[in-house]
Order: sequence, then C-alpha cells, then structure tokens
Amino acid sequence: MTKKKLIIIPIFLLVAGGIFFFSRRQSSSSPSSSQSASLYLYVSSRCPHCRKVEEWLSAQPEIKEKISLKVVDKNQAAARELLVKGEECQLSRQLLGAVPLLYDQGKCTLGDKPIIDYLKDKYQK
Repeated sequence: MTKKKLIIIPIFLLVAGGIFFFSRRQSSSSPSSSQSASLYLYVSSRCPHCRKVEEWLSAQPEIKEKISLKVVDKNQAAARELLVKGEECQLSRQLLGAVPLLYDQGKCTLGDKPIIDYLKDKYQK
C-alpha cells in the first residue's frame, strides 16, 4: 500500500502542476482589458504603405506615443497577434495578415490613408 501511495502522489502532483501551468499560460496569452484599450499598429519593414503611416506618425509625437508599433516581419509573436486581431475584427481570409493595420479596441482599420484619417479624427479635433 505504501508503494501505491509513493506512485500515486507524484503522478497527482505532475497532473496538478500541468493543469496549473497550462491554465496560466492560456490566460497570459489572451488579451486583458487593459491591452484592448490600447492602439496597436501592425506594419512590415518592407511595406511602402506602412512607411507612409510611420512617417506621418513621426510628425505627430503626441499621437505616436499612444500607439504600440508591431513589426510583423521581425517578430513572430507580433505576426501571430496580427492574425488574431484580424480574426477578432472578422476580416476576410484575403485580408488576414495584411498591413498596415491599426487595431483600436476591437476595431481594425487597414491601409495608410484610412489609418491616418482615423487617427486624425480620433486625436485632432
């Protein structure tokens, strides 16, 4: 009977630890309410439309400081996040992964001119 306890206790601890580890990992990867309140701009370093938005933002430091820039071709986590945000905004399959994309509290805006216009409307009143 003591041999059974010696086997059962470590197995139980491993299972409990695994459940704890995976549940913590899933909750840390899902966006929190504070993250969803931020602006995210997804760009590629080789994208001319992205460059236009970035150049415009450089001249608007008060707006630029409110945006978290995510370079998807340099950061795999940012690329995965871009797909998640696109799905959340219910973008079509053809548009998933397209840049530049501005994400603001569940709303996605694609393209240089629409993004600049959106930011002007939001901050330059």
